[in-house]
Amino acid sequence: MRILHVIPSLSMARGGPSIVLRQLMSGLAAQGHTVHAVATDDDGPGSRLAVSHGTAIDDFGGTCFYFPRQTRFYSFSWPLTNWLRHHIAEYDVVHIHALFSYPSTVAAWFARRKRVPYLLRPLGTLAQWGLSSRRPWLKQLSLMCIERPMLRGAAAVQTTSEQEKAETLAACPECLAIVIPNPVAAPAEPLARPEPPPETILFLSRIDPKKGLELLLNAFNLVAANAPRLRLVIAGDGEPSYVAQIHRLAGELPVQNRIIFMGNVNAEQKRQLFAEADLFVLPSYSENFGVAVAEAMAHGVPVLISPHVGIHHDVVAAGAGRTAECAVEPLARALSELLISPEQTSLEQLRRMGQNGRRLALALYSPEAVARQLIAAYTSATERGKP
Repeated sequence: MRILHVIPSLSMARGGPSIVLRQLMSGLAAQGHTVHAVATDDDGPGSRLAVSHGTAIDDFGGTCFYFPRQTRFYSFSWPLTNWLRHHIAEYDVVHIHALFSYPSTVAAWFARRKRVPYLLRPLGTLAQWGLSSRRPWLKQLSLMCIERPMLRGAAAVQTTSEQEKAETLAACPECLAIVIPNPVAAPAEPLARPEPPPETILFLSRIDPKKGLELLLNAFNLVAANAPRLRLVIAGDGEPSYVAQIHRLAGELPVQNRIIFMGNVNAEQKRQLFAEADLFVLPSYSENFGVAVAEAMAHGVPVLISPHVGIHHDVVAAGAGRTAECAVEPLARALSELLISPEQTSLEQLRRMGQNGRRLALALYSPEAVARQLIAAYTSATERGKP
């Protein structure tokens, strides 16, 4: 099968969506399929990837084509448009990642015109938090005129959790929403804990208002008073103005010397951070899946997340972690109960949670398991006929 993925950006600066697509490509290629991806050269705010435009680049088990992003807003690219016009009919199925973005819109339009079945992965863009917090009037207009027809025309809409499926059907009840989780690569064995192990809370994600990092900073400030060796490590980056705001908040706290900002980290640094972490925390206001949460579990790290993270039901059911509401007091209480209870009880509880989380990630989120589900969805889409 010839499969084309279309996504606004493959930059690691964009976090989970880019990480997931790389895993998807590798998993699909490993099963013998031809996998191509098309993206702009976006590399985060104000930056561009140093790549050749319009040239086939072998990567992630498949082939990638990059095109210049000509506007930051909406990621418009005329060269990408021309490439899709001439090549989209060469594929058996198109998998489109993201909504409210020009590459997604034009890919769906050409797929319908060339009668190629396509799947959509909304990337959490249909969550109520996202629809109401950033240009809400423009999103509602676009949803009515552009995105709903795209959703209705899709052979299937790939949601990554039951929570995201419900949000998708609320936005477009007529679409066919299916649940296929995101893939996460798990190490054969997590790195050994350093000796003596640091007492570490880890936040590893894109630094964005929806991630609840202000809540975590203030909760850590409350808890750290009773845990003099506890530290908070923050890995990730985001819009410079918001990152500066987070740094200012951390600098005003009495425990500022125990808050460590790492910026963006590479794969090896990430593995080391997971090895040092006692607890991974993501108090997000909205998360369709939670790639970083699944990565932490794959490395055997227990997690504390909000009930707005898409996979929170899986986490709690597996005994891999806990949830806390998006407020400072509940978050601080959960941190204290997990990290400052009688030492042996706490350590044993965290160890069991980490083991449970790793089993969960290996069973549900492996690239091989996810690729098999996607191939079944692609096959069903092609067998149902042209759109």
